[in-house]
Amino acid sequence: TRDELAKLAADSLVDVGGHTASHPRLAALPAAAQRREVEDGKRVLESIVGDRVTSFAYPFGRTADYTAETMQIVRDAGFSRACSNQTGRIDRSTDPFALPRFFVRDWDGDQFAAALRDHGVRI
Repeated sequence: TRDELAKLAADSLVDVGGHTASHPRLAALPAAAQRREVEDGKRVLESIVGDRVTSFAYPFGRTADYTAETMQIVRDAGFSRACSNQTGRIDRSTDPFALPRFFVRDWDGDQFAAALRDHGVRI
């Protein structure tokens, strides 16, 4: 619910990010429609959480689902970073508007630690 989302966003350990108004494949839309999706989603989410939303995740998130133009639209909307749906590591050369994600499943602590180790994270 909206109330639950607002409570979640109030937790200092949680970063609630934007994801468009209706979850379209952005690369399939003209620029004006992409802009509306991104900006409308951001505006509604900010009204719910009562704060700026600076993180974004591309719907579907594969490299074919967003373009350089999409990345600029997200940047222009006031986001500071955006996640793709690609796995990978982040270093100084990683574009903050094409961040990879680490998929976390419904794991217990040991499974989570093993998955981190499998991705080269020392714990």
